[in-house]
Amino acid sequence: MSFNRLNQEQKVAIAQELERITTGMGGKNAFLTMIEAIKESNEYPLTNKNQNFHYLDGKIVWNKVIYKATFERLLKLIRNEEKEGEIFKGLTPKAHKEALNTLKTLKPIEITITPKEGQKISCKIIERVDEKGATLSILFKILFFYNIEFVKKILNGEF
Repeated sequence: MSFNRLNQEQKVAIAQELERITTGMGGKNAFLTMIEAIKESNEYPLTNKNQNFHYLDGKIVWNKVIYKATFERLLKLIRNEEKEGEIFKGLTPKAHKEALNTLKTLKPIEITITPKEGQKISCKIIERVDEKGATLSILFKILFFYNIEFVKKILNGEF
């Protein structure tokens, strides 16, 4: 799901859900501080073999190791989804099978954010995957892929 391709109603729903999440975590600043820590880390946090990432106000954990090669394939798929509008669009049959296997590998992974103050938040990386397509969690993409300025615009309702 590409945020920019969503209709206004869907964008508002995502902004409202993000507002609920940020409020539960201690506010927009706490949420943005966490995202900035993720972006500033030397290595990509999701490839940490300890399956966790600590930031100033809490920690993020996930339930399965994500290997660098798998992460790189996921990154390519996300770029394809943002460009083409669908995650599998334009892939060769071999690339489609590899993408499907990558997404099925990542489907059971759940990410949990535990702030020092506020509520624990969890999300899956992949919400849905089948032969025809896949849906990646918008929260996952916001946390790990979208740039901070874009996230600020969503939080401020500028879309």
